[in-house]
Amino acid sequence: MFKIANLKINTHLILAPLSGISDLAFRTLARRYGAKFAFTEMLNACSIKHKSKKTQFMLRSNKEDKPLGAQVLGRDIKTLLNAIDVIQKSGVCLIDFNAACPVRKVVSRGEGAALLKEPKLLAEIVRALVKQANLPLTVKIRSGWSKENTNAAPIAKRLEDAGANAIFIHARPRQQLYSGKADYEVIRKVKENVTIPVIGSGDIFSPQDVKRMLDETGCDAALAARGALGNPWIFKQTECYLKTGKLANSPKITERIKTLLEHLDLMINLYGENRALVRFRLFIPYYLKNIPFSHQVNAHISKIKTREQLLTALRLLE
Repeated sequence: MFKIANLKINTHLILAPLSGISDLAFRTLARRYGAKFAFTEMLNACSIKHKSKKTQFMLRSNKEDKPLGAQVLGRDIKTLLNAIDVIQKSGVCLIDFNAACPVRKVVSRGEGAALLKEPKLLAEIVRALVKQANLPLTVKIRSGWSKENTNAAPIAKRLEDAGANAIFIHARPRQQLYSGKADYEVIRKVKENVTIPVIGSGDIFSPQDVKRMLDETGCDAALAARGALGNPWIFKQTECYLKTGKLANSPKITERIKTLLEHLDLMINLYGENRALVRFRLFIPYYLKNIPFSHQVNAHISKIKTREQLLTALRLLE
């Protein structure tokens, strides 16, 4: 357990904010399988300002979905302050400011990872948000804009001085996107350079990966992002492995399919069947990874429009 300001975080593995993925259904499933802290999808401050129904929908939660953090993206301080006020009324217990998103449409607006090129402005934004927020305020960064400009450690210190309560650090530069290997040495340097908690991100796909990150960097916890897709078991497995040194058995095919359908039903309850099936197509290959003959199901994904059609396709695995 560690603290971010006065907030107790009772886990070594946090569910990351994943755009288009970590909706209420995904988070609810993860909670049932051991996720003790999770984030909403990334929220755009401008969308909040314009009262976007989609963004309001992203803030939906339930009794199972606690404690919950929200991540906000933006650049204009006035717009961000308005977003902070709205987010605080939603029932979350922590707000994270995104200075890490690497996608082109975000950085072209000078947002996300582009702010790593403007550390003075980034610190100014964080200072204003900290002053406005009644909740712990954290910042997610990357190792830098490019491999040649790895500046995460000094930026993290600047953000700590601006009042940030914790740093989330993805150990890749923006130009690397999600390719190649994460550089855990960057996380270690950030941890050594600040006194606030540091949560590492990058290449977390198994309990062993979490332990390696913790051991090599000294960080307080890790973020599960792509490693949680089709793999909600990673949360309980990680806590078990860190406590006992023993790896839990991998779920059998029947359990994986049962969990796949559990996830789908949560999405149907949230979106309705047609919309849920379209969104759920992304998850199917992850749940069926390495299952014999799963390619036969994957080949039909684009044609699956109902729960019954998915069940029919899954019978190909019997």
